[in-house]
Amino acid sequence: MTFFGLRTESQKVLFVLDVSGSMDFPMRTYTNDKENSGETRISVAKRELLQALAGIREGGMFNIVLYSNDVWSWSDEPVVMSVETRAEVTTFVEELTVMGGTNLYGAIKGGLDACRGEARRKDVGTPKWITPVYDTIFLLSDGAPSVGISTDREDILDMAAEENSDLSVTINSIGLSSEQDA
Repeated sequence: MTFFGLRTESQKVLFVLDVSGSMDFPMRTYTNDKENSGETRISVAKRELLQALAGIREGGMFNIVLYSNDVWSWSDEPVVMSVETRAEVTTFVEELTVMGGTNLYGAIKGGLDACRGEARRKDVGTPKWITPVYDTIFLLSDGAPSVGISTDREDILDMAAEENSDLSVTINSIGLSSEQDA
């Protein structure tokens, strides 16, 4: 499975997708910031997400977490890929709309919470690790955090490190458009 050129063999994947208002802006190229591709960022994200979902085999597990001002998921439970769920998720992705700000803190926390599932943090005993529901996250954003518990980069990174310390989930971050804040 490939998402924005990042490849994984995992079949337990969580997509965390920015649907803030700026995702309706045109894509800017990395080679010439004055030109754009004519496509909106959300249209590129949808196309890439549908291609990635096509790479999940039947029986693979996935879900989609969306974020703008708030954070929500496509399904409350992990989704097992089947012919039916493939059709349902395709319709869902095609109908995505954008609004609001960029709650990156909430998105990462929500994604890691989804990976944790019903398991609770182990504070004692060995090992302290728990088996995550999803072992791979693809986190997509086109900008800097603008809303949420914290918009401070260091706070967000510290929270992500702490929340992932007992999961060891691979987090792939994708900055969409040359205007994204690396």
